[in-house]
Formats: sequence, structure tokens, C-alpha cells
Amino acid sequence: IPAAMASGTPVQEIQEETKCPICLEYLTDPVSIHCGHNFCRVCITQYYLKPGNLCESHDKSLDLFCEEELEAVCVVCERSPEHRSHKVLLMEEAAPKYKVGNIVDLG
Repeated sequence: IPAAMASGTPVQEIQEETKCPICLEYLTDPVSIHCGHNFCRVCITQYYLKPGNLCESHDKSLDLFCEEELEAVCVVCERSPEHRSHKVLLMEEAAPKYKVGNIVDLG
């Protein structure tokens, strides 16, 4: 048995390749984009293809999540006085904890 197979590394790599980098779950209705990365169709549509994933104030990507306000923020918002003292996570870290991306608009 080759050393790489004994360590489990190839299995771990395959498992990581079958997970969506946005929701961190196993791919659902997977799609590949031009660079070769794979995403769940819903995730890639919601986060990168639909309008509204940019900060309305700064026109920057909403890549961060403010745990105090429970909202997506851009890097400029994070450094603003409003959020400066708040705990802010990368959206990828917040997704499993807060189910970011699975929120249904009931309004």
C-alpha cells in the first residue's frame, strides 16, 4: 500500500472536493465555474451571480458576517465605527454556524 493511501490523504482530498466552499456541506446540484471550482447551484447563484451581494453603501463584496448585528458586511463596514468593536467572521466560517445562505425571506 503506498504511503499516501495509508495516511488517508487522498480520501480527505476527495471529501474536500465534494464539499461546497460556500456552505461547507456536500455539493447539492453541483456546478463548475470557468476556473474549475465546484459549488452547489443555489450557493453560487445566491452569492455570486444574483445582484444584492454587494454592500449598498460601499459597493464591495459582502464577504464578512457581523455576529453582533447578525448581518453580512463588507471590509469597509467592518472597519467603520458601527462594527469596529464587533466580532466579525469570514462568511465561510459563519455559514455553518448561522446557516448563512439558507435564510428565507419571509417579508
